[in-house]
This record gives sequence, C-alpha cells and structure tokens, in this order.
Amino acid sequence: MKRCVFCALFFALSLFLIMPAARAANNSPAELRRAEIRAAWEEYRPAYEGSPYTEAPALSGEHSAGALNPGYVADAVNMVNYFRFLAGLPTDVELDADMCELAQHGAALMAANRELSHVPSRPSGMPEGFYSIGYEAASDSNLAKCRSLTRAVELFMLEPGENNKTVGHRRFVLSPVLKKTGFGFANSYATMYIRDKSGVVEYPDFVCWPNGPAFPAQSFPAESIWSFHYNPELFEAGEMEITVTRDEDNTAWVINGSLGELNLFSGGFSYRPDAGSVGDEYKGVYSVRITGLKLKATGEPMPPLKYDVEFFDLFGVDEDISAAVASFSAHSAESSDAPLALDVLEDYNRDITRLEFAAMLVDLIESGDGEIELPGENPFSDTDDENAQKAYMMGLMSGVSAGVFSPDTALTRAQAAVVIYSLYGRPSFDEAEAYGDDDMIPAWARDAVYFCRAAGIMGAEESDSFSPGVSMSILHTVQTLFSTDLYK
Repeated sequence: MKRCVFCALFFALSLFLIMPAARAANNSPAELRRAEIRAAWEEYRPAYEGSPYTEAPALSGEHSAGALNPGYVADAVNMVNYFRFLAGLPTDVELDADMCELAQHGAALMAANRELSHVPSRPSGMPEGFYSIGYEAASDSNLAKCRSLTRAVELFMLEPGENNKTVGHRRFVLSPVLKKTGFGFANSYATMYIRDKSGVVEYPDFVCWPNGPAFPAQSFPAESIWSFHYNPELFEAGEMEITVTRDEDNTAWVINGSLGELNLFSGGFSYRPDAGSVGDEYKGVYSVRITGLKLKATGEPMPPLKYDVEFFDLFGVDEDISAAVASFSAHSAESSDAPLALDVLEDYNRDITRLEFAAMLVDLIESGDGEIELPGENPFSDTDDENAQKAYMMGLMSGVSAGVFSPDTALTRAQAAVVIYSLYGRPSFDEAEAYGDDDMIPAWARDAVYFCRAAGIMGAEESDSFSPGVSMSILHTVQTLFSTDLYK
C-alpha cells in the first residue's frame, strides 16, 4: 500500500524536486478537459422518463399538433448545449415557446405524410392554416426520423448517409449565433427549428468537430465525418490539405482535392479518413494539420493550423483517475476518524470546499506520521473543525483573512498551489515560463503557481492559462495531491 511520507517533505524537501518527465502529464489540458466534459455530461444528460406528450397529435379528422412534455423537450435542448460545449461554443441555447409550437406542427405534418421533407405536400383533409404552419417549420428545421428528440440531436451531429457530407445539420446546431430554438416530435418524426440568429455577435475564428484537446469517443464513431468551420468574414478556403495522424502508430491520412474525401462548403469543409483503416473506433490521440486557409481581406495564406484530439471513454474511469482515487480511498479507509465523508468516485466532478481539502490533507498526513496536535486556541472564528485547525498548525492553510477560514467556500487553483508550495517547504526553484494570464495571478500566489509549473504538479487549464480563480474539483484535487510525493 502507498504510504504518506510527510516527514520527508519537511526534513528532506529538496530531494523531492527531482521531477520525472511523466509528472508533467498530471493536470494536462486533455486531462482537465476530460473531467470538464464528464461534468458537462452529468449536467446535460437526458433525465426525463415518460411519454413525450401531454397531448398526442391528431393526424386526421380535426387535426391537432399535440403538445410535448416540458421535460422531454428540455432534454433535447440540453443535448444541443452539451454538443456546443464539446465544440467550445456558448451553451445558452434556450427554448422558445413560439418556435416549439411551429416545430410541433412541422413534426405532425411529416407524421401525417409519413415522410421527411423540407417541402412537404399537403395531406388530404389537413386544414390550410395547419399545413401552412407545418410547411414553414419543415422548411426551416433540421429533420430526423428516430426514436426520440435526444436521438434526433445526436443524428444531427453524426450526419450519417451520403446526403449529409456538407454537415448542414451539424452546422446549424453549432451555429455561433443560435440562441433560441424549438422542437417538435410526432410518431418518430422530429424537428428542430434552426433559423434563429439572436446569439453571440462575436463570431469565433474557428470551430472544430471533433474538438480538442479531448473528445468523447461516444460522440464520434469510426465512420463519422470530421468538420472545420471558420469565420467567413475573415477567412476563405484555398487549396486545402488536411493531414490526420494517429499518434499510437504514426498512421497518417492525407486529404486534399485529389486524395481522400474532402467537401467544401461556405464557411468550412468536412473530411473523412478512410474508415477501413481507422478501425472499430477512434481511440487515443490524433494530430490534425490544416493548410490552405487564406485571409479573406488580402488573400495571404495562413500558416498551418495544428491541434490534437484525444478520444476517451466518456463513461470509463481513466487509469490516472482510478489510481489517484484508489490511493486516496486506501488512506481514508485507514483513518480512525474518517474525517472526509464523500464518495470520490461518484462525486469527483463537483468543487471541493476548503474544509474538505483540509480534511483530505490531514487524513493523508496522519495516516503516515501520526496525529497532528491541535493549537492551544482555535485561530478561526467561523469554524471549530479540527481539520481546519490542524491544517493551520502544519502551516498549510492559514485562512482567507485574519481569523476567517471560510470552510464552505470552494478551493481555488491559486489556493491549492500555495498549499502545495508549503508542503515542499517553499524552496527556491528554476524560473518557469510565464502563463498567458500571468497578470491575473495574485501576488500572494505567484511563487507557488510558478513553483508548481516548474515541478510539473499543476498544468495549464486552457490556452496556456493558469486560471487562478477557477475552483478545484474533487478529481483535480486528488490528482494534484497524487502528483506530489505525499504518496509512497
């Protein structure tokens, strides 16, 4: 069993500054992104169980579009926002009642015709007014025939079939200006209204599908088509060439006008490596290199664009997570006081509080070095918890201000870095490269943040930024402690 050798951290701290190269992988951008995606899935995953309808559609006689259960429709818009999260887009798409009524008429019209069509004919006996509303919806919606609305959203992103090579459905779901939408469903016919343009004004330069640095394999089967979307006001396509390289075996697929499958459309292109050589699934890291884009204003070629996508199992537990959780759980199980009452495996994506972090630290230290003495007098006015007092006694957590521990506040990355730096005795260290958000790092945490960077203990969050004010999840906390030498 791994044991805490905390005395070594205080009496032979310099010995632990020999950091192996593998240490830098902890809290890497891909690793952090995996945790964020899993947390997003928990937030947006379908939750409704029951009939789609509060009123079933009537497809003959009086003709009625029917009405959908609010929970059923909420699941659909949540799936839209989940996929937009994966693409790095705003996740504020919301339902509009008028758009939902319009879309429901469109679904009922297609169910009456038993046919998907953007230009549906008028069924016999359907009132002209009903047909006119349904026709407008069919013309201005993504359409699908499937078992549920959430499955329809998945199909819009997958773009199966020969007729969907220009990924029109996906482009609407990922439209940066989409803010409002409506859904309809009738007897397996699904509609999603997509003509809204009330979203963000600032159009992103690029949107990739799949997006890096990490992407769930469940959302991108082996036969899926890749796509790249650019701001058409700023860029245009020239002689495009895309190279996709699988890092595991260095297999490379070159795709251009004469090799492979490349489909150009306004504001982007789609492409697909040979499905036969991809295998049963995308797994591991794929590196993408894109050439041929030009600046629209001048026609000047852009330098090659490069990014990595690491495909992972959304519902699996990564080996590094499993090792960290197992190690922590072993320590916690041995603690006679059992100070940290939480199930890390089930709850690891939520923020950890400052008091929970103190309990975790105390648990690790006491499991290896014996019980920590309490101070003669409680230094805090807002908690009498012994873990907070013991963390104070060890010089690890002194509170957010004089006499204030703030036990229920989420631990930030800057605060965690200071604790780690203190664990190592605040030693001197080689200068580390500045983070992109260096000016956002508070003075009280600056040395700690750059010590952690030099030691490879805490990596950048996104775009080489440390994000000092971002809260630490339970997962990130366990991984961070696991990447130190608290565990032996």
